[in-house]
Amino acid sequence: MTGGPPQHTATPLPLSRYDAAAQRKARRQGGIIFHRVDRLPDRMPRSETIFGLAAAGEVVALVGAPSSGKSALATLAARALSDGSPFLGRPVLRGATIYVAAERAGEVERRLRAAAAPDAAIYVSGSRPQLAEPSSIEELVRAIMAVAEVEPLPIRLIILDTAARCFHGLDENSSRDMGFAAEGMARILDEVPTATLVVVHHMDKLGSSMRGSTALLGAVDLELTVRGSGAIRRLEVTKANAVAEGQRLPFRLTVRKAHDGLDVIAAEAADETGRDGGSKVASRLSPDAQKALDALRDLMTGGMVTFEAWRDATKVRFGDRSPHSKRQAWSKVHRLLLDDGHVVLDGQNVSVSDASSDHQHCISADGGKASAQTVSKAPPIRGAADVADAPRNRARKRGR
Repeated sequence: MTGGPPQHTATPLPLSRYDAAAQRKARRQGGIIFHRVDRLPDRMPRSETIFGLAAAGEVVALVGAPSSGKSALATLAARALSDGSPFLGRPVLRGATIYVAAERAGEVERRLRAAAAPDAAIYVSGSRPQLAEPSSIEELVRAIMAVAEVEPLPIRLIILDTAARCFHGLDENSSRDMGFAAEGMARILDEVPTATLVVVHHMDKLGSSMRGSTALLGAVDLELTVRGSGAIRRLEVTKANAVAEGQRLPFRLTVRKAHDGLDVIAAEAADETGRDGGSKVASRLSPDAQKALDALRDLMTGGMVTFEAWRDATKVRFGDRSPHSKRQAWSKVHRLLLDDGHVVLDGQNVSVSDASSDHQHCISADGGKASAQTVSKAPPIRGAADVADAPRNRARKRGR
């Protein structure tokens, strides 16, 4: 008899095929299943519904400011997948779309009827399912499954427009509440694994990311942010788990006639260049926007610059205007500089983009007024720390 522990060998078993129905059943019953690494079930390979961007089983946040074109882009995506046409130049995987028009359902219906063919595989509901309520999610899933039973094409896209209308009773800034909402989104995709879930949502006050708790951002696989407010706008990949960040898809908003003869807003692919062939960044800035950019450049000589420090320094550059006038000017120019790529916002810090720096030198060589040399002649302002503390210091003086 030999000593030591008994030697035992395991014969590797063939991998089982992915069984979505069995997995869903286990989840509904509350069961937890572990698989040894040599017996792991096959997983569905990543199947992109929009080439280079979104895939089946993923949550996509479509984010933008009010009237930026979010819903128009969602309509374009629904039409593209229904007829197999490209989405902003990207090939798509044809399939049916479920469109939950939780906000302005009538307008969404008019846009879809104007954009898509009469027999397009797009199914619309004006309901407002609540993502944190299991019973509401189950009701939504049953309705989607009823569509899947009669629709020959697989369900490839589910759109919730907007997320805020599906957060009834929830605090968007609460990680706990947004965690419940994220679980609801995951449950939808568990039941419809062939689909990409697109959630249309609003920007935060800084215009840097989606509104609400970071728990919501952490729950999405892809964040697409609408940038720009002029004739040519961009859909930018600002957060991604499986594709490259920084991708920019230019588009423009146009007007089309709906079935009732009235105008509706639609989105379509566009070139990065404007009518004169120049890019958005290569356009001349307004005097107020130039003051804001100059203020940020001067602050950057002292290191990192916060958004608040840039705001206060810019208002100093606005001179003797009324506080209300300064607030209005700041609100307009800072969004313009961010949207057009002159300024980059990273968390609470801001910096001048490389493209904007190159733009300054190009204008200087071309004989323009806004040159790299004139920037250095701007009147000096206080450092970032002093500017950031200015409102607090003024409050102390008033309290004395």
